[in-house]
Amino acid sequence: MLLGALALSGHALAEADRTAQLTVLGIHLLAVSVWVGAIVAVAAALPHPGSLARRLTPAVALSVAVMAVTGLYNAHVNLRDLGQLASSTYGRLLDAKVGLVAVMVVVGLLASLLRTRSRTLRAVEAVVAVAVLTTAGVLAQTPNPVSFPYPSQLDARPAGTPLLSASNGRNLVPIAVTPGVVGANRVIVGVDRTDDNDLPVPVDGVDALEVTATCGCAAGTLRVTMSRVPGSPWFAGDATLGAAGDWTLTARARVAGVLEDPAVETAEVHPAAGPDQVLVGVAADLSGPAGQACQDGVIGLQAAAVEANQQAAVGGDTLRVLAVDSVAGGPAAAVERLRGFHVAALAVPCGDTATTAAIVAAGERAGLPMVGVPEALAAAPWAWTTGLGATGEGVALADQAASHNILSALVIAGHDRHDTREADAAAARLDALGIPVRRLAVDADPPATLAERVRALNPGTVMIVASQGAALPVIQALGALQPSWSPIAGALAASELMSNSLASAGGEWIYKGRINFASEVDPDDTAAIVYASRLEQWYGGRRPSIDGVRGYVAGWVMNNVLRDAGDDRSPQRLVSAIETRFG
Repeated sequence: MLLGALALSGHALAEADRTAQLTVLGIHLLAVSVWVGAIVAVAAALPHPGSLARRLTPAVALSVAVMAVTGLYNAHVNLRDLGQLASSTYGRLLDAKVGLVAVMVVVGLLASLLRTRSRTLRAVEAVVAVAVLTTAGVLAQTPNPVSFPYPSQLDARPAGTPLLSASNGRNLVPIAVTPGVVGANRVIVGVDRTDDNDLPVPVDGVDALEVTATCGCAAGTLRVTMSRVPGSPWFAGDATLGAAGDWTLTARARVAGVLEDPAVETAEVHPAAGPDQVLVGVAADLSGPAGQACQDGVIGLQAAAVEANQQAAVGGDTLRVLAVDSVAGGPAAAVERLRGFHVAALAVPCGDTATTAAIVAAGERAGLPMVGVPEALAAAPWAWTTGLGATGEGVALADQAASHNILSALVIAGHDRHDTREADAAAARLDALGIPVRRLAVDADPPATLAERVRALNPGTVMIVASQGAALPVIQALGALQPSWSPIAGALAASELMSNSLASAGGEWIYKGRINFASEVDPDDTAAIVYASRLEQWYGGRRPSIDGVRGYVAGWVMNNVLRDAGDDRSPQRLVSAIETRFG
C-alpha cells in the first residue's frame, strides 16, 4: 500500500502511459526498499552483523541491478536529453541522487572487505541511504523537464510575417507586413468586397489609402506613405518598425472620393534573429497581380508551421515563416534578404513565370534548398515540387472525363511547356481509352470566334489546359454564347485555373457549375480539410484557396524534412533529408 501511494505521488501519474510508468516505478521502489531494508538490518544487527550481511548479499545485489535498470528507464522518460542533467533543477537533483547511490555502493563494498570496520561503515551506509531517500522525495515533487512545454509550444500561433484580415464594416481590408521583423518592412494593403460566390474581389475606384502604425513603445506612431502597385489592386509602402512588440495598423481607404471608416488590426513584430527558432523563407510577388494567391500560399505554409510548433516537431524550436515581397526590389534582392536572415530553406516561390524562375535561380545561387516550386523549375538543383506533375495531371483529366462515358473530347491548350505536356498526356490517355479527341490552341481565334467553333464541334466534354490569363477570355466567351450551350458532360479545367479571381470573373460557366477542376488537391482530402479549419481558426476573413492548400502541403513536407534533419539544419543536411524521405 505504501509503495503504491509513493508511486502515485510522483511523476508517473502525469505520464500518458501511466500503466508502464507506474509499474516500473513500483518495481524501482520495491528494489530500493529491499536494499535500504538490508542496510538498516545489517547496521542494527548485534553482535555479529557480518553473517547477516553475507546472507543478504544476493538479495542486495539483485535489488541494486533492478534499481539501476528501472532508474535508467525513469530518467529516460523524465528527461528530453542528456544536457538536461546539468541544465535543469530536476537533472541536477538526479545527479545528486545517483552520486549518493554510488557512495552507498562503494561504502557497502568496503564494509564487506574491511570486516574490522564493517559496523562503522554500515552505519555510514545507512546515513547515506537516508540522504538518498530524502533526495528521492524532493526529486519526486520537482517538475521534470518533460512536464514543461517546448519553446515552440509556449505560444503556438502563426509565427513570422503577419498576414492580417481587417474590416471597416463595409469592405474587407487584407493587410500584410513583410517580412514582419524589427527594421525595414513593406506594408501591403488591399480593399476587397465579396461577390455572389462569397469570394473576395478587389473594390473598384479605390483612390488612396491612409495607413498608420502605432506601437506602445518609444517608437510611437508612424505614418506609412502608400502607393498603388502598378498593374495590381494592392497598395504598398515602406515602414521602419523600430521595436519588437504589437503594432496596431490602422488603414482608411478613399473610395470614389469618399473616406471610409478605419480598419484596425494588430501585427506581432519580432527581431529576425532569436534563440530557439528555425526560419523558412518565402520570396513572392505579395503585392503583384497574383498577390492574393501568393499571400494564400504563405498562409498555408504558416498554418502547417503552427502544427509543427504545437507538436514540437522541430526539436522544440519555433518554426517561423518569413516572406519578402519580390515586387519591391526584385526576386534576387528578396532571396538575398532572406539569406541574410539565415533561413534554413525557401518554400512556395510565387509570381508570374519569369518571377518564379528568377526566384528559383537566386535560391540556387544562394545555396538554399527550395520546396514547393513549379514542376517546370524542379529540375534545378535543390528544388523540389510538391504537387502532381503535368503528365500526371493530364492523365487525371482524361480519366475524369472518361468516367462520364463521353463519346468525344476537345482539348483547348496553351503554349507553355507545362500546358503542352499536360495536354499531350490527356490526349494520349483519351486515345488509349478509345475516345476521339481534337485539340485547339487557346489563341487560335478571338475568344468569341473560338467559342463558336467549340459549339459547332459539340464535343462530349471540353478540357481547358492553359494559363489563367489565356483561358479566362475563352471561358467568359463560352458562357456568353447565345443561345447558351455547354457540353453534355460539362467542362474540365487544369488545376492552374483554380483561383478565387477566375471563379469571380469566369462568367456563366463558372456560376452555373459547368466547369470542374482536376487537381492534385482533393477538397475532401484530409490535408485540405485541416487547412480550412486552421484558416478559420487563425486567419478569420481569409478564404480557403487552392494556393493555400498547396502552401499547406509544402509546409507539411518542410516540417518532416526539418524533423528528420535534427539539430543539423545545414543546406546539405536538409537536401539529404528531402532526398531520403521524398526522393
